[in-house]
Amino acid sequence: MGTLIEAHHESDLLSALVQAKTLWEFDRVLQRDLVARLGCDLIAFYLYSPTTGIFTPVSEALRSPDSPAFAMASSLPKGRSRRRQSAPNPPC
Repeated sequence: MGTLIEAHHESDLLSALVQAKTLWEFDRVLQRDLVARLGCDLIAFYLYSPTTGIFTPVSEALRSPDSPAFAMASSLPKGRSRRRQSAPNPPC
């Protein structure tokens, strides 16, 4: 959000993300394309279940014990949930 990306690069990225067949492939596209474009070290994402209130790490960096980001994904004891403390979901 708020970062200028040239329109043709944006459409290439969106096309690659839409073509991803699995969440892990989606994650690889983000790592390969968006990290370089934004000039950051890592992009990682979780899936959130509003029913259970649990975040599940999807990105390899959050699932691999060799990654410095692994500690973020492992910060809660197993079986505990992390509920969002923000305002309700905005309307679509």
